[in-house]
Amino acid sequence: MPGTRDVVLSPTWFEEAFGVPEGKYKEMRSDFEAAAGLLICKSTGKMFQAGTLRTPTLADLKAQLDAARQEGHGDYFHAGALSFANVTSDSLSLYQDPANAGAVFQVSSLFNCLETVDGYHPEDGITHYCTKATQGAASAIACPAATFFRNYFVHSTGQGAGARPVDLLEELASLVQNAKHGYWTMKNGHCLPRVDGSIAKFSHRLATNHDLENQAREVVQVGVHWETEVWQMSHQVCQVLCGALPVGYLKAVRSNDWFVFAKVVLQAAYEATLTVASCLAAKRGARVKVFLTAIGAGSLSNRVSWIASALERSLEQFASEPLDVVLVHFAAPLPDFEDLE
Repeated sequence: MPGTRDVVLSPTWFEEAFGVPEGKYKEMRSDFEAAAGLLICKSTGKMFQAGTLRTPTLADLKAQLDAARQEGHGDYFHAGALSFANVTSDSLSLYQDPANAGAVFQVSSLFNCLETVDGYHPEDGITHYCTKATQGAASAIACPAATFFRNYFVHSTGQGAGARPVDLLEELASLVQNAKHGYWTMKNGHCLPRVDGSIAKFSHRLATNHDLENQAREVVQVGVHWETEVWQMSHQVCQVLCGALPVGYLKAVRSNDWFVFAKVVLQAAYEATLTVASCLAAKRGARVKVFLTAIGAGSLSNRVSWIASALERSLEQFASEPLDVVLVHFAAPLPDFEDLE
């Protein structure tokens, strides 16, 4: 499960959130209904604001920002420049703080926009997310209706066995003809080498073709879950779900073999998140809070220097935007991140 360290949450969170215990996959799809951004439990009559999920490319989001700026509220252009700080906190506390209503939260997720623990699959449900103390799991539990939707109802069928999963590298795979060249395969939300040496081959292709590297970044996707409710609270937030490469999963693949590929994915994740926040700032004519995380850290083992470099790039790109950006840490921030202030 991706993400930096976070608090362990209650094993009864699902029943606390929805009023019913989580049953089998088909039972949950039968007892709940998703329509017009709402999640409805038929057996209890309770309704939840799941919000709207989109999986845009970075290029899509940049086009949305251009349009938002043209139609933007006049106050947007006088709302000041970007601020940045490191903050130590657990994720759920930040989500549940009413002062953070309307904020953008970056989430470290799998490439299927889920947080499925190793050994489980989407058809095994989402209750088990609480067994891993990570930022991704805490964020999923903080917005339970959105998480339920992504597991059980995305693409109408959900992501259970036999269904079409979300794939945030789908457009990139098309661009680089992954089906033909066999660079990677997607398994349960993880991007894994198709054969020995295939990831190194792809990173080399990107490293030796600067235009392709730029094109690749533009087609990396994120999951944007707009206007979703926070557990036990009355306010809503926007979640930006970002995948990262499993650099530390396979000892047979050196971290340097992942580097250029990982760099593209990390840069796209931070740029996309700040683009989403800038869109909201333009529409609202006001400053927007953004809570970032160290995408790719923790068990995925992306190097801290890669993550910090990708973040620094985006902070410089959006320096004039009215965003209050915070990088959230569970413990004291590392020097690479402190140096960004």
